[in-house]
Amino acid sequence: MDDKQAVLEQLRASMRAIERGGRAAGAGRSGGQEKGHDAAMSKIVRLVNHREHSTSSLRKRLLQASFDEAVAEAAIQRAVELGLVDDARYANILVGSRIAQGRGCQGIARELLDNHIDPETVSAFVEYRDEVAPQREADQAVELLRKRPPRAKNQRDAAYRRLRQKGYDNATAIEAVNRWMDEAREEACRP
Repeated sequence: MDDKQAVLEQLRASMRAIERGGRAAGAGRSGGQEKGHDAAMSKIVRLVNHREHSTSSLRKRLLQASFDEAVAEAAIQRAVELGLVDDARYANILVGSRIAQGRGCQGIARELLDNHIDPETVSAFVEYRDEVAPQREADQAVELLRKRPPRAKNQRDAAYRRLRQKGYDNATAIEAVNRWMDEAREEACRP
C-alpha cells in the first residue's frame, strides 16, 4: 500500500504542477488530447483513492464521463504502469470481500467475469473453490438463512431464491434450504 500511496502523491504533485502552469506547461503538446489525458488521469486518481477498481470498471466510468476511447485507454494504461490499477490485486480483494460477505463461488465467478477477469487466474478464488467451498458453502448458506430468514408465505422458495441471488449453485442452495427447514421443524416441535 505504501508504494501505491507514493505513486498517488507523485501523480497529485504532477497534476498540481500542470494546473499551476496552465496552458503554457502544455504548449508543446497537442492541446485537446493532452488535456483529456490529464483529466482522465485525475478521474482515475480520484476513483482509486476511494477503493480498488479493475481496468474494466475504470474504462466504463471514463467512457460514461464522455472521455474519448483512445484517451481512456491511454490513461488506464498509464495508471497500470504506475501501479495505481492492478487487476490481480483487485480480484484478490474482491474475492476476499465476497467470501466474507457469504457469497457463493458461482456469484464470485460471475462478478469476476463481469470485470473481464478470468476466475481461473485468481489464486484466491481457485483455492477457495477447490479447498474451502465444498465443505463450507452449505454451512455458510444455512447460517445466512438463520440470520435473515425469508418473510414470505412460501419460505422454502424464498430461501432458495435468496441463496441463488447470493451466488450459491443449485445443489448447494437446495441442500442448505433443506437443512434450514429441518432445523426449523425440529425447533417448532420442541416443548
